[in-house]
Amino acid sequence: MSRINIQGTIENIRSKSNVYTPIIEAIVNSIQSIIEKGNDNGKIEIILQRDKILEFDNSTPEIKSIEIRDNGLGFTQQNRDSFDTFYSELRKNIGGKGFGRFMFVKYFNNVRVESVFKDGNENFKLRKFRFGKQYEIIVDETIDDTKAVDSYSSLFLENLKEEHSFEKQIETISKRILERILIFFINDSFKCPTIIVKEADSSQNIILNDYLTGKNEIQLFSSKDFEIKNNGHSALFTAKIFKIFFPGSQKSKISLTGHNREVTESPLHKYVPEFEDDFYDESNGSKKNYIIKTYVLGDYLDSNVSTERETFDFHRDGSSIYFPYSQIEIETNAALITKEVFGTDVQIRTEKKSQRIRNYVNNSAPWHKVYLPDLEISRIAYNLKDEDIEVELQKVKFNKELQTRAEIKELLSDDNEDIDGNMAKAISKISEIGKSDLAHYVFNRKNVLEAFVKLLKRRDDGKGELEKDVHNLIFPMGRDSENTEYHEHNLWLIDERLVFSEYVASDKKISTKKRCVR
Repeated sequence: MSRINIQGTIENIRSKSNVYTPIIEAIVNSIQSIIEKGNDNGKIEIILQRDKILEFDNSTPEIKSIEIRDNGLGFTQQNRDSFDTFYSELRKNIGGKGFGRFMFVKYFNNVRVESVFKDGNENFKLRKFRFGKQYEIIVDETIDDTKAVDSYSSLFLENLKEEHSFEKQIETISKRILERILIFFINDSFKCPTIIVKEADSSQNIILNDYLTGKNEIQLFSSKDFEIKNNGHSALFTAKIFKIFFPGSQKSKISLTGHNREVTESPLHKYVPEFEDDFYDESNGSKKNYIIKTYVLGDYLDSNVSTERETFDFHRDGSSIYFPYSQIEIETNAALITKEVFGTDVQIRTEKKSQRIRNYVNNSAPWHKVYLPDLEISRIAYNLKDEDIEVELQKVKFNKELQTRAEIKELLSDDNEDIDGNMAKAISKISEIGKSDLAHYVFNRKNVLEAFVKLLKRRDDGKGELEKDVHNLIFPMGRDSENTEYHEHNLWLIDERLVFSEYVASDKKISTKKRCVR
């Protein structure tokens, strides 16, 4: 019998998996088992087993073990042999990689299986085994007769490794699981089983299906197909756009899927800044916040998902001969589809952002008015602070200066005599930039003058401001021109010529060898 270094395989897993990955793999396996059985009343239970704590401790105990139980086909001999085969191809036609079960032992110290199945004589048998830790996948296997009247499987993921942890609240865990398998609930090719997350002591249980029906906290808002063409290639994709209510701290996202599993996710506001904040739905007198989550499906994604199903084989940015579409290209198209679906909301936010920028320029930076037409509003973040707006406008100014310099340099090196018109245009751009700088200069001086006048006035109690405050506004006390920057003093208040002094000192002993003003 061939052997496999199980620990070495686990250590070589370099995917972006997390503690939920083994749960998702187990649920998907259960769904496939239910489909193989042809069971229209499929049921999957995710049973949370917590640490035992002392009675006087009121804190919520940690989750240490999880059981995933389904009423599918069970571990028949074929399914058992597939489980025991590294990179099994039994379910390759439906996206099986023959690798997902190694995620079980990556996160849990002990993994065991208990399953009732029908043997070749249509008799029910009970199979039990453990996931090995050294060289064999299946160890301690037993097969016994049973009085069970239906097939099922229970996967026990026991003793979560210390470096990992789940959230404590069952509601949070349920939503995390649901988001990763949401595509199964809206798959038209089969009826999704009832999936329940429950406490081992039966104190609480949550039916995930209710989030899309009874609780209505997740809504399929729109489904749109789109095509991407690139270098003679074309591929069809589908964007499934959901509203997810009460998202907590989560942001709107785009998720690329492979074989009905969420593989990657990216912030939607990376492509459309207006999706940075939650949206709000007002109905029946209540106001509910929600985010957008766009799932992207397509044969191109299914064909190129990695073995661990945590990334894709194609590039994140840029195409190639073998992979004509990148992750960013697909996400960009999906973002534009989502923007179109929420066009009215996005437009309102764009106008609000534009007004916010105009208000800043009008009230605090009028010298930037000339740059507003060149500002790409659609690329700027939605929640802007004054500093952010200033940075964006400075970028426009900088790029305009670079462009103007390049134009003038090109014109000066051109021997063509008929350049007067183009030169005049270029010079007008320089004048435009100069006017902006002059406006900034005058505006700043206006603020200094207002501050100076205020310091010279007496307060309501009849007392004046301290002399040192007036002094420091004109020139910092105890300093000289060698440790004082140009923008730190306002000597022009006394005489414009003082700005160009060779040496200035305030309240310092100075050498007679230096020209100075005190």
